[in-house]
Amino acid sequence: MQSVCSCLRRGALGLVLAAVAATSAAAGRDAVVAAGAPEPAEPPVVNGGPSAARSLPRPSWKLVRGVPDDQGRSAVSMTKIADTRNSDPEMVGLMIRCSPPIKVEVALVVAAPFAPRSRPMVRFDSAGGGQLYEGRVAPGGTAIILPDGAAGLLSGPWRGLDRLDVKVTENGRDVAGRIELDGLPSAFAEMMAKCAQ
Repeated sequence: MQSVCSCLRRGALGLVLAAVAATSAAAGRDAVVAAGAPEPAEPPVVNGGPSAARSLPRPSWKLVRGVPDDQGRSAVSMTKIADTRNSDPEMVGLMIRCSPPIKVEVALVVAAPFAPRSRPMVRFDSAGGGQLYEGRVAPGGTAIILPDGAAGLLSGPWRGLDRLDVKVTENGRDVAGRIELDGLPSAFAEMMAKCAQ
């Protein structure tokens, strides 16, 4: 079940990136050319039992450059798939996107779409405290884009965290999950450097 869930999430993230890209392209912006993450291996059994199994390797951040617009500029996105052991099946992952000239957006990706005009509430909890934002649903319904102020979390409160617990709530529907943040500072720096090119 774990690997099926992981495949569905990886596939859903690719579909969401493609949908967001198609919508962006229709608006004269860029299209994403590749997405995905390696599927984690099954946990090894140590000393003969699951209680002694080591944790799965964490998937790394995936950076993707979009197709250049008519001015030769393209967006760069980085994505991280949700921790399948600590997330609802609907929680796909976190996407951070930088569009020239240096505009950063933070979005959560879900498998089942939200209504187009809905305004889901997004709560992030971590050892450093919690944040609550009202998101907007991107065309296609599977990406919840956070307000501009959320981008400050990347270089501020989230910088030293190992993980982030998230909950999206809208009209009685809850989608909860966990995003492992290891490698965030270096991946974010790399994305910003590529975005400035």
